[in-house]
Amino acid sequence: MSLKSFKLLHHQIGPYQPLLNGSLEGEIDCTEENIKLLKDCNNSQHSRVDDTYINGKDISLKELTPCNSKISISLKILESDSSLIFKDQKSLLNRRLSLSSGSSIEDFYFWATGEDSTTENGKELKNKINSICTLIKGLADLAHYHDNKVGTDNPNYVFVNESDISNGSPLVIETSISESMLLSPPIDVSIFEVLSSSKSEKNNPNIGREKSVFRATLIEYLKSKPSYSGDEFNFLIHGWNDFLTLFRRNFDTYISGFAFHKARKEVADAELSIANELSKIMGEIGGKALGVPISMVAIIPMLNTTSTFEVLLISLGLLISSIISSQVIFNQQNQLERVIHAKNIMFPQEDSTNSNYPDFLKALVSSASRNLEKNQTKLSITLWFFRIISWLPALLAVIATSHLFMKIFDAEIFISVFIPLTIIVILIKNEWARKRIFNT
Repeated sequence: MSLKSFKLLHHQIGPYQPLLNGSLEGEIDCTEENIKLLKDCNNSQHSRVDDTYINGKDISLKELTPCNSKISISLKILESDSSLIFKDQKSLLNRRLSLSSGSSIEDFYFWATGEDSTTENGKELKNKINSICTLIKGLADLAHYHDNKVGTDNPNYVFVNESDISNGSPLVIETSISESMLLSPPIDVSIFEVLSSSKSEKNNPNIGREKSVFRATLIEYLKSKPSYSGDEFNFLIHGWNDFLTLFRRNFDTYISGFAFHKARKEVADAELSIANELSKIMGEIGGKALGVPISMVAIIPMLNTTSTFEVLLISLGLLISSIISSQVIFNQQNQLERVIHAKNIMFPQEDSTNSNYPDFLKALVSSASRNLEKNQTKLSITLWFFRIISWLPALLAVIATSHLFMKIFDAEIFISVFIPLTIIVILIKNEWARKRIFNT
C-alpha cells in the first residue's frame, strides 16, 4: 500500500516534477485522505516525509488535520536495496543489487515517467528482469561452487568440466543485469523448472544426466567464444536460444547413445540367459545318456547263459532302464519347449512387434534370434537321438531273449506277437503319434 500511496501523491504533485536533493517537493490539498497517504509513505521502506508546511508554517505530520489550505511537502526517496522507487530503468538496475543474485522484483515505480509494474511497458520490463533472475538462480543451483570476488558485489558461479577436471580450466560466470539485456524479448527459462525442481529427481530418472549435459554444454558454448571472456553472462543472455538448441541436441545425442547401450545390453543379457538355459538342458541329460552304453554291457551275460530266469531278470532291468531314460529325456524335451516359448516372447518373429524397433535394434534381435534357433534345433535333434537310443538296451535285450526263447517256442509265433506289441507300445508313448493316429 505504501508504494501506491507514493504514486497517488506523486500524481497530485505532477509526474514530471524533478527531485531536489533526492526529495520530491510540491503542494497537495490538506484532506483527510492525503494526510493518511503522507503517514503511510512516512512509515514505508520506500520514502520518508521530511517537511510539511501550511501557509509557510512548519507543522509536524502528527499535528496535521484536514483544512481548506494547501500542504507543502517534501518527500525523501530512500535508496536502499528494499526501496522500489526509482528514477528510471537504469536507476533500478544500479540500485537493486539483489537482482544480480537472482532475487526477482514484484513491483517498482519510476518517478521520472510515472510508470510502474502495472503498465504495459512495466509488465514487459518486469517479465524480462524476472526471467533473467530465474536464469541466475538456475545457474546458482547448477554451479559446482560459488566464488565471490573481492571488489565486486556481483556473484560468480564456477562450472568445472566434469570430463576433464584435472586439465580443463573452469568457467566463471559473473552475473550482472545490464540495460542491453532488456532490449530483447523475455528469455525462455522453463528448462530450470525441470532442472531445479525439488521433485524432479523423483519424477525424472535422467535428471542427473540432464544437469551434467547442461553444465558441459554451458562450458562448450561459452568457451567457444573467447572474445567474450569476462562478459560470459551478457553473451549467454543474447545467445540464449542458440544455447538451448545446442543443449537439446547434446542431450538427445547423449540419451540416444545411452538408449543404444541399454538396449544392446538387454539383448545380450536375454541371449545369454536363453543360451544358459539351453546349455543347462544339455548338461542335465549328458550324464544320463552315458547310462545307455553302460546298460548295453549287460547284454553280454545274457548271450552266455542258458538260465531263463537270469535272461528274464536282465531283460526286465534293461527295459526299466530304457523307460526311465526315455522319460527323463522326454521331460528335457518339454523343458526345451518352454525355453523356446520364452525365446519367442523375448525375440518376436520378424514383421511383428520388432517391426517398430530402430534398425540397430532389429539387427541385434535378428542376429540373436538366428543364433538361438540354431542352438535349439541342434539340441532338439540331439534329444530325439538320445531318446531313440535310450531304447537300444531294451531292444538288444529283446533280441537276446528271443534268441533264447526261439529254441523253446516257435520263432514265427514269437515274432508275430512280440513285434506288433512293441510297435503299439512305442506309438502309445509317442505324443506326435497319439495326435496324428489316435487323435488324442
